[in-house]
Amino acid sequence: MGALKNKIGWWLLLFMVLSVSCASVTSKRKQAAVVAALHHRASLNTVQYNVRKILTYEDFSTLDGTLFFEKFSIQIPGDRKIALPVDVIIKSSIDLSAMTAADVEVKAGEITLLLPAPKLEISSSAIDYSREMQFLSWNRSKFSEAEKEAILKSGEQKILQEMSRADVMARSLVAAYKALIPLLEAAGYASESVTICFRSDLKDDTTDDSIMDMLQGRRNL
Repeated sequence: MGALKNKIGWWLLLFMVLSVSCASVTSKRKQAAVVAALHHRASLNTVQYNVRKILTYEDFSTLDGTLFFEKFSIQIPGDRKIALPVDVIIKSSIDLSAMTAADVEVKAGEITLLLPAPKLEISSSAIDYSREMQFLSWNRSKFSEAEKEAILKSGEQKILQEMSRADVMARSLVAAYKALIPLLEAAGYASESVTICFRSDLKDDTTDDSIMDMLQGRRNL
């Protein structure tokens, strides 16, 4: 049912864009039609990362108290460590619904789309309990399930922070180009007359050469 709905939505999107090429309309009307078509699609999923990582955590026992109105904390013998293998799926998407007419430039048969920055989010994550390892002092208890989940959540944020912004930007741009170029060609724009890029206020380390290499299949997508 979901696949049928997506297929219907795709053809509706094609019809909306194609209708622009079949009529003699102004640039503003073309802009409005393209923006409406992009809003209809709402979100464009671009890249998926499957990350396998081992999260480690260590803590020590302390004796906390108050003496003569002064708080103290004394580390006592006994520590525990854990190594948690986790599988995390991260997806990148572009919010097409955030685009406005200012992000679509139509001039002399050429069109330029200025896309919002891709957003990264955790799609799913799981602990591989069969391969976890715990190292415990004789006076320490095992890590609880709640503690393991807390370590996983903290690890997810670290993984997101470690993602290469340049790689995400480059791969997302290639995916957006592949997804949107057929729609724009159907609207009457030759592929060489289409420019798709991120808004000029976005800064990244991606070079045009690296993107062209990916488009031409010189690097694994």
